Amino acid sequence: MDLVGIIGAWIGMWLRRRRHWEQETKGVRMGWFRKTAKDYLEEGTQHSMRGEYGRAIKALSKALEVDPQNAVAYMHRGIAFLNSGQAEKALQDFGASLRLEQNALCYYNAHGSASFPILSR
Repeated sequence: MDLVGIIGAWIGMWLRRRRHWEQETKGVRMGWFRKTAKDYLEEGTQHSMRGEYGRAIKALSKALEVDPQNAVAYMHRGIAFLNSGQAEKALQDFGASLRLEQNALCYYNAHGSASFPILSR
C-alpha cells in the first residue's frame, strides 16, 4: 500500500468514527463541544428553580429539539409554562409527557394541576 492509500484509509476511518459519534451524542454543535438533551434539561431545571421561567423554557425547548421523545423535558417545560402563567401551553406539554410515559403518576398529577386554572375560568 502506498502513502496515498494509507492516508485515504486513515481519513475514511476518521470520518466513520466522527459520524458514529455524532449519531450517538445527538447534540447541538457549540464549537467543539456538543450539548446533549441532558445538559439542556439540567440547565432548564436550574433556571426554573431560580424562578427564571423564560430561560428555563428556552433551555428545555432546546432539549426537546435534541431529543423530542424526552418525557421529562416536556414535564419540566410544562411546569415552567404553568409557573409563568401559560396554563394552555403547560397542558400541551403535560399531555405530551403522558403520551410518552403513560405509567408515571406524577405526569397525571401535573396534567390535572394545569387543567384547573383553565377549567375554573
